[in-house]
Amino acid sequence: MSLALWLQPPSGVAAILQESIDKLSKAANSDQFLPHVTVTTQVPSDIDREALQGIADRLLGETSVSFTQLVFGTYFFKNAFIRVERSESLLELTHACRALFDPEVDTWIQSYDPHVSLIYSNIDILYHPELKEAAVQAYAHIAESCQGWVGGSLALVDCFGSPVAEWTPLWTSSSAKS
Repeated sequence: MSLALWLQPPSGVAAILQESIDKLSKAANSDQFLPHVTVTTQVPSDIDREALQGIADRLLGETSVSFTQLVFGTYFFKNAFIRVERSESLLELTHACRALFDPEVDTWIQSYDPHVSLIYSNIDILYHPELKEAAVQAYAHIAESCQGWVGGSLALVDCFGSPVAEWTPLWTSSSAKS
C-alpha cells in the first residue's frame, strides 16, 4: 500500500475551502474531500512517522501556502484547482518529506506542482459553463477571505483503491500555528 502526504490548512482556512469544495462537489455530482495541498504521493505505508513529525515540528510553522490563480484542467485531480506558489518554505517541506523514501528527490521536485483542488471529477468543466461559473465564484469567495495559509498539519492518507468520500487521514501531525 502506498499513501499520499497532504498539507492541511489551519481550521479557519480549512472551513473556507471546505465550504467551496462541498458546494462544487454537489454541483458536479462528485465526492467531497478534505482541503489540502498534496506534498507527495507514493509514500510507503511503513514510512517513519516520528521522522515526519520531526519535519513537521521543524518546518510547518514557517511553511507558506500562497494562492496564485484558479486553473481548469481535464485531469480528475486537477479539474478546477487553485495553483499554489512554489515557495521556498513549501519546497523545503516537500523535499524533506520525500527524501525520507526517495533517493531521487532532487529530480522529482523539479516537476512538483502544488495546488489546492476544488473538484475531483472526470467532467470536462469547460463544457459545463454553470459549473465553471460556480468554480469562479467559489474562488472569488476564497480570495476575498484568504490568500493562502501558514502552518497547518501533515496527514498521511490512503487515497488509492477506495472512493474519494472514504479518504481519511491515517495519521496527522501535531498542527503548527497559523
